Amino acid sequence: MIRDLPNWAESQFAASCAAEGMTANKSVIDRFGWDYLVEFDLPRVVGVSHDEQAGSATGRVQVKTKNGGKPATVLKLSNALRFTKETDPCYVVLYHRAKDGVSVRQYVREFDQELMAASLKRARIAARDGKTALHLIDFPVRFGPDDETAGDLAKSIRSSIEAQPANYGETKRRLAETLGYEKGMVKGTITFPASEVRAFIDHAIGLNPDFLATDVTLNRERFEIAVGAPLFSGAPDRMEVRVNPTPASLGVAGDNGWLAKFDGEFRSFHLAGGGGRASFLSRFMKAVLNEGGRLDLDYHHASDDTAPLAELAAVVAFHMAGRSPMTVWIDVKGKDRLETKALNMPIDPEPVMDWFAKVLKSLGVVCREADHPNLSLDALALNSEEATRFTDILTDGDMIVATDLPSSDVPPVRCRNLVGYAHVSLGDSVYTAILRRPCLDQVTEGGELVFKFGDPVLLETAARRGSLSDHLPRLQRRFHELSSRIGGGLIFIDDGDMMVAEGMITYQA
Repeated sequence: MIRDLPNWAESQFAASCAAEGMTANKSVIDRFGWDYLVEFDLPRVVGVSHDEQAGSATGRVQVKTKNGGKPATVLKLSNALRFTKETDPCYVVLYHRAKDGVSVRQYVREFDQELMAASLKRARIAARDGKTALHLIDFPVRFGPDDETAGDLAKSIRSSIEAQPANYGETKRRLAETLGYEKGMVKGTITFPASEVRAFIDHAIGLNPDFLATDVTLNRERFEIAVGAPLFSGAPDRMEVRVNPTPASLGVAGDNGWLAKFDGEFRSFHLAGGGGRASFLSRFMKAVLNEGGRLDLDYHHASDDTAPLAELAAVVAFHMAGRSPMTVWIDVKGKDRLETKALNMPIDPEPVMDWFAKVLKSLGVVCREADHPNLSLDALALNSEEATRFTDILTDGDMIVATDLPSSDVPPVRCRNLVGYAHVSLGDSVYTAILRRPCLDQVTEGGELVFKFGDPVLLETAARRGSLSDHLPRLQRRFHELSSRIGGGLIFIDDGDMMVAEGMITYQA
């Protein structure tokens, strides 16, 4: 039978460390929360210079004993806080003697994130209650079945230290600084007249930029426990409160088949006794959802507003969808879809929107999402002739090309493809396409050779920032590289530039 469990535990721990090649340095005066500082050399790496070897590893250990009861012990709160803020790995060891007074079970638990958070919270409570003698406050540490070592206690500690990542110390230091602030660092109360409830809610969801409270009190909280004097208390000259936004999208589907989608942010706020509202905010579309289920849409777009191509296409699609009854919905990340019944909106059926829709569709085919070109409806309208020509070249449908009959000494033409490139400068970007149109038919009519070509097949497309002069040489070079791989029987207009309405037609056998 072990008569002096504490002394036996110390000698047992030292012997266990020696068996694992670790040095156990005992604390002569226990003022810093550890009984042993354990050290061992890390394995040397062959081929690595002496100055670049890892060196040694250290850990700090508090050794405890207990007779009977459950496997648990207590530390001084002051020591638990030292373990929390110490960047070395720290461990609590328990030698637990069973009720029979004979067998001793051994446990080891790393002072992990759970214990760190518990010690910081207990210290916060002590500060709130005005207690300063932290060495007189007990901090419990409990052990579970997974913490039992079956006699390999030092081996467990060494394996744990060796498994720690290289940035362990920095990670632990950061945890000690941030644990308890997960729900925010500063909290407080806002006081305002009951008549201002709606104005406050609208401000919180981003609808009302200005709101003044009669009193604001802000406290620095950790684990939602405030300590000390408020950071601020009084009537502010200016304040801003915003509910954290959630990514969302607003969709509009017309009965005529048109669909528009706007990406934005969703905020909702409910004040007990004061109702609640929700908002969706994006560049061109604002929606407000009232507690009764009513959805109000506010749409604003000017022709000179510059936006990414996808957003501009959504604006035009919204106009097109508005020519018929529409269904509107909001998709909020992590929430069920909010959807309305069909509704009518006063959107005038402007004929020019049909042209915008057609042009934007062809530009969308040319672009990758990563290109992010920006333009406005005014930029499209100012270059309408070029935009129309570009769109016609890329749009499905037959294309007719006529040319004078070749002279009798020229071999008969047997066309397979019309090949060429198209380009248009709009906004901040140049849109380009290299394509071919297969020849469907060729006939002789009134002294002319008439070709009928089918739908375009795009070989390469791009949307690049800059001017046409910046990108035209590369476009022409790529066109000649690609057209040379197609084979014979090719028709060219003006050496491939299809933006020329009437150019020289050449044939490549």
